[in-house]
Amino acid sequence: PTAVREDVRAELGWAPDAPLVAFLGSLIERKGLDLLLGAWETVHAVLPRARLLLIGHASFDAGTKEREFLERCMAGLSADVAATVSQIGLRSDPERYLGAADVFALPSRRDGFGTAIIEAMACSLPPIVARLEGITDYIFSTSVRPQSSSTGDGIVVPQEDPQALAAAVIALLSDRARAIEIGRIARQRALTHFDLHRVVAPAYDAVYAAALERRR
Repeated sequence: PTAVREDVRAELGWAPDAPLVAFLGSLIERKGLDLLLGAWETVHAVLPRARLLLIGHASFDAGTKEREFLERCMAGLSADVAATVSQIGLRSDPERYLGAADVFALPSRRDGFGTAIIEAMACSLPPIVARLEGITDYIFSTSVRPQSSSTGDGIVVPQEDPQALAAAVIALLSDRARAIEIGRIARQRALTHFDLHRVVAPAYDAVYAAALERRR
């Protein structure tokens, strides 16, 4: 809803119409934070009003490799770019922030399943993600390449390619109608194939029922 989008932007101190990209996940190397921030330098140069919202665990103990990685990533940003990036840590209501964004970006290097991608899709966010073998091929049914002008349920970029990520983000932020359409298709995909109550739970029930039947 427009009211929620405006509330979130006001909470973060950003203009109501600021283009907003969201990331959901721990701020660690495995999730590709360094790749995202590298891409963000390029995005900012083209779209200086765009904002990046980092949602996820960032409270690492001093001296840990995770803390050092995060500090190094943030310190590498110029002052102008850093001013467009906001960390809000772990949230009990990530859907509120995802629903207020325009694009979801996750250049994860490794993932167990990609739950954050599906959560973003369920919030009607067009997802831009790095290819994860066996995961993105399963989550998306009609993913499109970054340079394509077509629509589908997500955009998949190559691994370790911040420039491809930046190009895809810029393309969607510059074409609101296409971003909305990809978000709509993505939400339908999430509800049809990954809804907990309508799809996942019945599938588990069927597996357990079959296992019990075999034991009789």
